[in-house]
Amino acid sequence: MNIFITGGTSGIGLALARLYYKNANTNNTNNINNINIINIIAVCGGPADEFLKKLSPGEEKYFNFYLADVTIKDEIQSALKDFSLKYGGIDLVILSAGVPIYDMTAIPDFNLAKKMVDVHLIGMFNTFETAIEIMTTKDENSRGQGGSLAVISSIASFNGIPGIAAYSATKAAINVFCEALAIDLHQHKISVTVVCPGFVKTPFTEPNTYPMPFLISAEVAAQIIKRAIDRKLILKAFPFILYLYMFLLKIIPRSLYVYLMRKG
Repeated sequence: MNIFITGGTSGIGLALARLYYKNANTNNTNNINNINIINIIAVCGGPADEFLKKLSPGEEKYFNFYLADVTIKDEIQSALKDFSLKYGGIDLVILSAGVPIYDMTAIPDFNLAKKMVDVHLIGMFNTFETAIEIMTTKDENSRGQGGSLAVISSIASFNGIPGIAAYSATKAAINVFCEALAIDLHQHKISVTVVCPGFVKTPFTEPNTYPMPFLISAEVAAQIIKRAIDRKLILKAFPFILYLYMFLLKIIPRSLYVYLMRKG
């Protein structure tokens, strides 16, 4: 299984890359030809060396690095096509590239908001456009037999969260877009999974000064995410208690929700 992960050199993306490698190695199967790690310059510029330091001797041969920015269409699409050409298609694409939140502010940082739109949404469109083409086109470079798409969204996507309006909005857009894709792409044998984790310990969240209830490690999150992708779930949100809380807030009248949030 050929796996392509954006934002795969740190945080959840890195944990997923290592998990898929370990899973294939432990099971002693040949179902994974390679795991493709994308170095997203806009997020973590030049982290390849840091990534290699975290690997055991000899593991580096199982990973391919592409220096590509998901917000630059030519770069990410060139990387996808090159990987597909080398290994005869792509079975799974995971979008883990993201923009962190370090401060919660009543007045949005609109430059940061635009960056979130670029990475979370435009980056998704750029990546999916070529991934879907590869998964549906049968030629000498691709099997055209479908595949799986997965995106890391957020538990914050279910409501407009005060202080992180742009983050909530872009993650919510991911959910709705992918829900429609899950319907549209079913006929092409492409599954679409949206994962909405709560707080995960990563380099992005370490500087946070606000409370992060039910914080889990990236490794634990990766295991949950992989199971969701394997089962071809359309939506997976965790931890359950936090998802239940967000769901209840989602179904109450909006005026009541706004009132409660204002009261803090």
